[in-house]
Amino acid sequence: MKRGELWLANMNPVIGNETSGVRPVLIISTDEYNLLPFKLLIICPLTSKNKPYNSRIHIKRGTSGLVKDSWIKTEEIKTISNEHLINKLGDVSQEILDMVTQLIKIYVKIY
Repeated sequence: MKRGELWLANMNPVIGNETSGVRPVLIISTDEYNLLPFKLLIICPLTSKNKPYNSRIHIKRGTSGLVKDSWIKTEEIKTISNEHLINKLGDVSQEILDMVTQLIKIYVKIY
């Protein structure tokens, strides 16, 4: 489990408006963090529903094992147990990972 990988994950159970169901997620935590004994990962879930939010990054179907056009929900950063992961789908490009990082820096005011 490494930064930049897309995995299929079971996001249930959820509370409120959290993203639910079995869906792709992008691992955004560092590889060093992913190796800590806590067995936690920081992720952004993906959705196949296109909404006009500037916080979402489009990934085309067929990229990194995705069967549908998808959008990375950078507005919904989440920490999950690695036990939620089902199987690896693929890796995103460095360009996509850089775009995700830039948006997250804006949300949490890291300069």
